[in-house]
Amino acid sequence: MRKLAVCLFFLLPLAFTGAAQQGKTFEVAAVTPVGSDSPQVVAGLRVDGAQVHAVRLSLRDYIRIAYKLKDYQVSGPEWMNGARYNIDATLPAGAKTSEIPAMLQSLLRERFQLTSHNATKELPVYKLALTSGGLKIKADAANPNGDLDPNLGPINANATGGASGTTVSYGNGSAFSLSADHFTVTKMTMGNIADALGRYEDLPVVNATGTGGIYDLSLAITPEDYRVMIIRIAVAQGVPLPPQALAMLDGARTPTLDASLAAVGLKLSTSRAPLELLVVDHINRTPTEQ
Repeated sequence: MRKLAVCLFFLLPLAFTGAAQQGKTFEVAAVTPVGSDSPQVVAGLRVDGAQVHAVRLSLRDYIRIAYKLKDYQVSGPEWMNGARYNIDATLPAGAKTSEIPAMLQSLLRERFQLTSHNATKELPVYKLALTSGGLKIKADAANPNGDLDPNLGPINANATGGASGTTVSYGNGSAFSLSADHFTVTKMTMGNIADALGRYEDLPVVNATGTGGIYDLSLAITPEDYRVMIIRIAVAQGVPLPPQALAMLDGARTPTLDASLAAVGLKLSTSRAPLELLVVDHINRTPTEQ
């Protein structure tokens, strides 16, 4: 596989809390398109003081962050998955981290001419639920309610991806990784775990466990399951793949992942659920100058 990009789909619920406020804008913002021909991709978002630096995030990622959505909630042209940009911005005096999404909304409207509308559709999903035997892993005793507050310090989230696997780290010890033999998460809520699994499945995964808290989890997988999972995330990120790689997804399942989930008291089951979507009506690929 020539290249793989990983979006920061866990950054949003942890880093940006509170309601978005209309009318907020960056004091200064530079938007730079970037290529995607590197065999090893590093993407990230760092907020330190008044400076915001986003590196190699896709246009879909920026929309998710701006509107506080999960990846599957953004409906728009496929090219948004592969179109990547660096954004270097300065926050206005007194601005809070929680106001960054509203500033990104303004930037997307002004620089990319984004227009959109909201919709609700009933779609096929996988539900992450408990098995009849119940959960066999324990929550972190230091975070029984799933409370991690990244606003205690600067945000420094990053993701790396390549043919050897993917890793996402977003501070406070929270991370997940996929390698040829394991899927591992550290300090994640069940909602976060469902989101992570959804990146490697053929349908969105919604959390139906009803379980709070922060968990560590390591799931053994085979190289065969790994290949299917890594191809799925590559397709979701707009990575061009040869027909023989895409053919591996036809009817593909991941039996060792399912077995490893069952061993810790979790299961994925097919269902349907109403999902709230943001539908992109128009967006430009080339940003305007400031």
